Amino acid sequence: MVIDDGILVQLNENRFRSVLDPKILGAWNLHIHSRGLPLDFFVLFSSVASVIGNPGQASYNAANSFLDSFACFRRHQGLPAMAVNWGHLAEVGYLARNESIGERLSEIGIKGMRPELTTRILGRLLRKNPVQMGVVRMDWRQWLKSYGVAGVAPRRFAHLIGTDEEDGQSVQQGPRIRDTILSVPEEEGRGLLEGYLREQAARVLGTSSTKLNSEQPLNELGLDSLMAVELKARIEADMGVAVPTVELMQGPSVSRLTHLFFERLSGEAEKTAAEA
Repeated sequence: MVIDDGILVQLNENRFRSVLDPKILGAWNLHIHSRGLPLDFFVLFSSVASVIGNPGQASYNAANSFLDSFACFRRHQGLPAMAVNWGHLAEVGYLARNESIGERLSEIGIKGMRPELTTRILGRLLRKNPVQMGVVRMDWRQWLKSYGVAGVAPRRFAHLIGTDEEDGQSVQQGPRIRDTILSVPEEEGRGLLEGYLREQAARVLGTSSTKLNSEQPLNELGLDSLMAVELKARIEADMGVAVPTVELMQGPSVSRLTHLFFERLSGEAEKTAAEA
C-alpha cells in the first residue's frame, strides 16, 4: 500500500500516480494473467475511504474507488470478483508500523479491528460472495463530529447516525459560538474567538491549548494537510464561515486566524443586518 497524503491542489501527476498505480496496475495485471485460470475467488482489498471519503487523501480514495468498480467490471464479464472495503486494521500492516495514524483514525471514529476478527469476516464474505462489502468498526457520531460538513450528516449516512439520545436533539446543529462572539463587545469577542481557535487547533494537533503559542505558525507546530482539513471542518461546523484549506496550509498562527475570522464574521453580520 502506498499513501501520499495531501489536499488535491498540492498534488502533481507523479504524486497522484504513485498512489494509484500499485492498486490499479496491480489489479489489472492480475486480471490479465488470471483470465484463463479456473479461479473460485478474486478478492480485491479496497478501503472504506472510497465509501465515506477521507479528506486529504484524494489519490488513495480514487485508487480504492477503482478497485470497487473493477469488481463490478469482472462480474459483468462472468468472472469471480469481490471488493472488500476494509476499515482500520489494527496490529498488522501499515497502521501497525505507523501507530500515530491509527490513533488519529480512532479519534475520528474509525476504530481498529483485530486480525482474528477480520479473518473470520473474510471467511463469511467468501461464502456469501457479494460483489462489494464494507467492513469497518465505526463510531458514526464521532466520525460526523470530526468530518461532518457544517454539522450536517451526509444523507447516505443519516440512518446510521440518528439523533442524540442525551439531549434529544438531532446531530445536525447550527453554529452557536459565532452568535456569542458577535453579541459581546469587540475586544471580548476577539478574546473568545482566539480561545476557541486555540482549543480547536490544540485538539487537532494532539496537545494542550495552554501549551500552544498563539503567535507561532501552525505548520511549525506540526499541522499537516489532514489536520488542516479536520480543523477546517471543525471551524466551519461551529462558526458557519467558509475556511479555505489552502489558507490553513499557508501556516497562519492562531492570532492571525483570529484576526481573519473576526473580520469575516463581522463583515457577514453587517451584511445580514443591512439586508434585513
